[in-house]
Formats: sequence, structure tokens, C-alpha cells
Amino acid sequence: MRMEERNYAGRGTTGLAATGTALGGAALAGVLSQGNGLFGGLFGNNNVCHENQPVNRYEMGLVQENGSLKQQLSLRDSQVYVDQKLSDVVAYFNGKIENIHQSIANQAVQNQKTMDAFELVGERLACCKNEFMAALNRERDDRCCADNSIVTYMNATFYPKMVADITTGATTTAQNVYNPLPNCGRCCN
Repeated sequence: MRMEERNYAGRGTTGLAATGTALGGAALAGVLSQGNGLFGGLFGNNNVCHENQPVNRYEMGLVQENGSLKQQLSLRDSQVYVDQKLSDVVAYFNGKIENIHQSIANQAVQNQKTMDAFELVGERLACCKNEFMAALNRERDDRCCADNSIVTYMNATFYPKMVADITTGATTTAQNVYNPLPNCGRCCN
């Protein structure tokens, strides 16, 4: 072998050895970083979290207590929200009921005004009827008196008809006067 070949061959062997050492170191570092290797986390690389790490009872109790507290907080928040919404609904319906009560009260006042107006109109109609009937009765009585006065005047002023007796040679007698108007008894005759 020539010298050049020997130097070349020697370099290859040295290169392979360096590569193997680097890969072995990397593998050893990977094992060491997981804390399961030869030194068991001697260099502080044991803080990597894995889903399948075992937990003790104390840690499990803390996790369960934390979950229970979160559940209680969520339940309290939901109850506060429901209470607020219920109070909003109650306030809304109280407002609606107050409006209904106000409308009913206004309608009752309007109904009373209408009833009072009808009663007043009825009283006025009754009063007008009574006045009309009184005036009508006065007019009737006045007319009756006037008619009787005319008939009395006529009977007193003119002579009654003379009617002859049925027998011959008898004298004539005056016919009785009469009033053809009915005697109402409320007026002068």
C-alpha cells in the first residue's frame, strides 16, 4: 500500500469511529433525557411530562378536589345566571300585569263614566217627559175648560128650540139643552 492509500484508509476508520461515538452519545443522551437510562435522571432531565405517568393517591385526590371545585363553581355560576334570568322574566311579567291592572282600572273608570252619563240622560229624559206630560195635561184641561165655556155660552145665549107637543092644541115646550162634551170632572163645566 502506498502512503496515500494508507492515509486515506486511516481517515475512513477514524471517521467511522467518530460517527459511531456521536450516534452512541446521542442515543445515550436520549436515554438520559427520559430519565430511564443508566443514570436515572441524574442530570435533571426527569421533568418531561408523559400521559402515562403514574400518580399517587395524594395527587389523584388533588385532581379530584380540583374537578369538584370547578363543578361547584360552574353550578353556582349557572344558578346565578338562571336566577338573574328568572328575575328578569318576573320583572317583565310584573310590568305586563301592572299594565293590565292599569288598563282594567282605566276601563272601570270609563265604564262608570258611561253609566253615569246614561243615568244622567235617563234622569233628564224622565224630567222632560214629566214636564211634557204636565204641559200636555194642562193643555188638555185648558182646552176642556174652553170647550165647556163655549158650550155653556152657546146654551145660555141662544134660545132653546121650541118643540110642539104631540097633542093638538097644546103649547110648545123648550127642548132641554145639553153639553155634547164629556164631563171630565177636572175642569170647569
